[in-house]
Amino acid sequence: MDGSGGAGSGATADDGASTDGSASAGGSGRPPGVPPSRRARIRQLAAGLGPDVALLRRSDEFRRLYAGQLWSYAGNSISFVGMPYQAYQLAHSSLVVGLLSFAELVPLVATALLGGALADAVDRRRLIRGSQLFLCGSGAALALNAAAWHQLWLLFLLGYNLSIASAIGFLALAGVSAEFGIVMLIYLDHAIAKRRAANQFNTEGDLIEAIEAGAVLRVRPKAMTVTVIIAGLLPIMFGGGTGSEVMRRIAAPMVGGMITAPILSMLVLPAAYLLLHRRELRRLAAK
Repeated sequence: MDGSGGAGSGATADDGASTDGSASAGGSGRPPGVPPSRRARIRQLAAGLGPDVALLRRSDEFRRLYAGQLWSYAGNSISFVGMPYQAYQLAHSSLVVGLLSFAELVPLVATALLGGALADAVDRRRLIRGSQLFLCGSGAALALNAAAWHQLWLLFLLGYNLSIASAIGFLALAGVSAEFGIVMLIYLDHAIAKRRAANQFNTEGDLIEAIEAGAVLRVRPKAMTVTVIIAGLLPIMFGGGTGSEVMRRIAAPMVGGMITAPILSMLVLPAAYLLLHRRELRRLAAK
């Protein structure tokens, strides 16, 4: 009995092994021991050589980081080519181009030598944020300086030089732009204070809803203000007569600013407000 039982169990095990072998062979699509075809080998080789985009598909944070790094790399590449070319066009000297490259080499070597020690001494996340903010601020300052030194966009399109008349227009524009920003911040503060009073300011979603509610209230008044100012200045821009050349240069910065200043106050200021108060919410939630 024991022998027959052992034989039966052995037969059963052999049957199971053969069944598993046939299943694995059927799952692979070819009999066991047969090498893959040339097309299958080429497909496997192409899959191994191609880029792995699985992380881009899965992670939204990595997609944003990849896009930011791509834009940064494109801007750096343009700078590496454009700055020496512009220096040569201005000075017509290869020595100036070499001095420019040397000036770029000095901070590069300094950061390479001291960057590791600085990264170990402070919080790396804060260091990255600070360095990126410094780069953005310095780039914006250089762009503003370059634009103000030559001509701003509407003055450039009209062919006007920067003069006393256009400077007066910029002063008037600065007052209106400051008013746009201050009133927008007042509306955002009022919307958040209203949410806090109703105990509806606890999550980031509540913050976004409050900012949207405050910013939407400014759309119609801002559109009316911009329309009235542009409608009042367009006759000066296209008018003639005595003193029209001076008046055009005073009105040009105001007309151009009434196009860009609302974009700044309606898009940039609410986004910056969200970043500041989101940090405050996270700090309160951590406590």
